[in-house]
Amino acid sequence: MNLCVIIPVHGRLSLLAWTMDRLLAIGCKVVCVGSDSEAEDLVRSMGGDWVYHPNRPLGMKYNVGWSYAMHKYDPDFYVMGNVSDWYGQGYLHYACTNMGSYDGFAPSNKYYLHYGRYGRLLVDNKGSNPRSSGLVLTRAVVRAFDGCPFNETMDGDLEWSVMTNLKDSGYRIRVYDQTAFPVMGISYYKWTSAYRFDAYWNRGNQMGDGWDWLMVNFPEALDMTLW
Repeated sequence: MNLCVIIPVHGRLSLLAWTMDRLLAIGCKVVCVGSDSEAEDLVRSMGGDWVYHPNRPLGMKYNVGWSYAMHKYDPDFYVMGNVSDWYGQGYLHYACTNMGSYDGFAPSNKYYLHYGRYGRLLVDNKGSNPRSSGLVLTRAVVRAFDGCPFNETMDGDLEWSVMTNLKDSGYRIRVYDQTAFPVMGISYYKWTSAYRFDAYWNRGNQMGDGWDWLMVNFPEALDMTLW
C-alpha cells in the first residue's frame, strides 16, 4: 500500500510520537509540516519527513506538505492526517481497497477520547457527512490540484475547505458510515485543542471511560502518557 500521511504539527509532541509510531509500523510514509526545531528533531529521529512552514496560514501549511509529498513520493493515496487522529487497525487498507470508482474515502463517524483533569472519557459522535479525519484521496485528485487542494489563505475550517473544493471540482467521496474500522481523535485538558470536547460529549453517545472499546480498537491509548 503506497500511502502518505501528511500531518501539520504545532505542539502536542508527546502525542505526535505515538501517532507517528502507529503509522510507521504499518508502512505509511509520514510527512510533517511545522516550524518548531524540537518537533523537527523528533520527526526526523523517527524516520519521518519534515517540511518547514509557519503555522499560519493553515491552508498554505497544509498545501506545502501535500505538494512536498506529491513531488517526492507521488504515492497512490494521500491521507489528511492530524497529530490527534488515530485510525483503527485496517482502516487505511480498507479505505484504499474499497474506494471503487470514487475519488476519495472518508468516515462519517468519529470517536473522541479526552484525558481530562479527573480521568478519561470517550464519546461516539455519529454523523452523515464525510469528515476530514481519515480522508483519503487518490493520486489523480491531488495531481489535478497540483498538490494544493486547500484554500491557502484560510486559517480555519480546513475540513470545509477541502470538501468544498473537491465537490466543486466534481470529485466524489465515498462515505464510510460503519464502525468496524473506527477513527478517533484525542485531546488532553492541558492543551488548547482545535475542538471543544464537551460539545461532542453532550451530543454524542457517551461511553464512559471507554475501557472495553479501547482494549479492542486502540489498546495503546490505555498505556500512553501525554504529560
